[in-house]
Amino acid sequence: MLCLQDEWVVCRIFHKSTGLNKPTNPSRRRINSTVDDGLSGVMDPASSSGPRSSFTDAENVVKGTSGHSSSSYLNPLGAAVRPGLVQLNVEHRLSGSIVSGPSLDTWLSADMKPQVTPSAGDNLNLGAAIDLINRFSAMARVCLAEFSHVKPTHSSKNRFPYPAFLRIKRSPLSLPSFLLPGEKRSKLFGKATHEMDHRAEWVLVLALGVCILGRSVEGLGVNWGRMAAHKLPPKTVVKMLKDNGIQKVKLFEVDPSTMDALAGSEIEVMVAIPNSDLATMNSYQSAKNWVKKNVTNYNVEGGVKIKYVAVGNQPLHKSYNNTFDKVTFPALKNIQNALNEAGRGDSVKATIPLNSDVYYTPPDRPVPSAGRFRKDIRGLMTLILEFLSKNNAPFTINIYPFLSVYANKNFPFNYAFFDGATPVVDNSIKYTNVFDANFDTLVSAMKAAGHENLTIMVGEVGWPTDGDVNANIRNAYRFYDGFLPKLAANIGTPLRPGSMEVYLLSLLDEDAKSIAPGDFERHWGLFRYDGQPKFAIDLSGMKQEKLLVPAQNVEYLRPKWCMLNPNAKDLSKLGENIKYACLYADCTSLGYGSSCHGLEPSGNASYAFNMFFQVKNQDPQSCGFQGLGTITTQNISQGRCNFTIQIAAGFSVAAGLTRLVVVCLQFAIVVALLAAT
Repeated sequence: MLCLQDEWVVCRIFHKSTGLNKPTNPSRRRINSTVDDGLSGVMDPASSSGPRSSFTDAENVVKGTSGHSSSSYLNPLGAAVRPGLVQLNVEHRLSGSIVSGPSLDTWLSADMKPQVTPSAGDNLNLGAAIDLINRFSAMARVCLAEFSHVKPTHSSKNRFPYPAFLRIKRSPLSLPSFLLPGEKRSKLFGKATHEMDHRAEWVLVLALGVCILGRSVEGLGVNWGRMAAHKLPPKTVVKMLKDNGIQKVKLFEVDPSTMDALAGSEIEVMVAIPNSDLATMNSYQSAKNWVKKNVTNYNVEGGVKIKYVAVGNQPLHKSYNNTFDKVTFPALKNIQNALNEAGRGDSVKATIPLNSDVYYTPPDRPVPSAGRFRKDIRGLMTLILEFLSKNNAPFTINIYPFLSVYANKNFPFNYAFFDGATPVVDNSIKYTNVFDANFDTLVSAMKAAGHENLTIMVGEVGWPTDGDVNANIRNAYRFYDGFLPKLAANIGTPLRPGSMEVYLLSLLDEDAKSIAPGDFERHWGLFRYDGQPKFAIDLSGMKQEKLLVPAQNVEYLRPKWCMLNPNAKDLSKLGENIKYACLYADCTSLGYGSSCHGLEPSGNASYAFNMFFQVKNQDPQSCGFQGLGTITTQNISQGRCNFTIQIAAGFSVAAGLTRLVVVCLQFAIVVALLAAT
């Protein structure tokens, strides 16, 4: 079964002959079923115990590594791969046992045409293979052959879930053509000719079903920002939230299409007023109008479950040079009073997401118990605390352990995580991580202001995966692998034990965000720009190291890239053209320590040209660059540096539903053919 949560495809493999299961070659070696680094291994059919005819009775789960659904397993190190034979494992779950499935092979390539098969011993990047499969058909996922070899690519000590690589050793099968309307030729299923004493015919059957939803830590939400050149449709994102059991979302605006998609979802929503509108909200009538349009209008039976209104976004940050100091508190008062007047004040609370730079500890006593609010806003903070307390609204704080590392090269690196560090001792309390210390510094500052019991909510916390030497998959995994179990256990902090409400930063990467804070700012997402998960993360906090459920039915632009023309002779204008491309597209992955750092100069140019080309929806004129650019259909990704193919600008859920209808029709045809035989 390939489980895509509450809308998924079941892959069942029916065997049309009675004799099966005994390979003709008994010397085929068994692959160790338990790999010492934590990856789930696979077993060769020759060594699996018990009869195999139960494949017609039980579910088969397509897996990648470490128990992850291969339909969504993406390579955090980049998606470059040589086109060719793709082999995946089929796991069979009976009484907890894991055995390999039948051998079926598929040919896929970047342009969906059969290519030269890799020779024995060639490595295929699993993430890239899955990326190709996703592009081929989001619904017609492929149940394929067992891994013939699993090669761990990460340290057994860290058990970090980098994908394994596939080592091909079998010859390709002779498979008939299989096409979806509007898609190029591929080969998907047919007669098997592998090492079995009967030439067994296997048929891939697709069906729809219901699956148990993923779940997350109670009180856990995500930030959903939409500053991207190509946005996923809101309905697709809402389904992704539900598929992953995420029941709380924090927005940075009130977008009608987003609100319509959230209607009826039962997801708790924090809507937001941008900083640029705070001055307008100083008018009570304007605040009433805003509440009517953006809260009352949606917060109805069967509508959007609005719980909070974020009044600004870190409006008191030092970088704003006091720009919003005088308008923030009046806006907060007017919005909450307007909510009260509209009869929504008991269920919807106004709050101000603030950066942790609103408090500090003195240089001579840098411990949490010495926390105080900044002197320049201390009076303002007291007014805010009093008003929030009066209206039973939470204080919202954003905490970024990553920024502690980023801003101070002497910061103790391990202190940013949760797996043990030299503690900071504050009286009798030992702080082993900066999150707890930062949070309790706020608790102490609130206590000093006379409001130590006010509820605190964490509006943003997370770890970026690119754009800096410390912003990468490994560190992000390490951070969440410590933080989420801590939340699940309701440990809290030394001064605030118990559960806490937290919003992770963030759901998706945003390639159009300002990079004033740093290049990492566009890479906070748990998911890539296209809704594909970056790495294994268990939102329940149970450390199951499972992949998140990806966005479904994502449509991509054609497999075309823009690159530096290798025949270009005059390179004198190359620098200015790269600069121009990066002005309008995201080149942050080229920075020092980032995923594409270290490319040759020609690679840097090609990366910049392609990012601009994709932002412009692959318009041929956008690959000119004064004669320096040329379009190619060959994937020019290099190593861990992925040269992006953007999602289609016209991508819609309707397109995905059309695919689903096609798959169902194909299912009916297959059933009819089986019945006829």
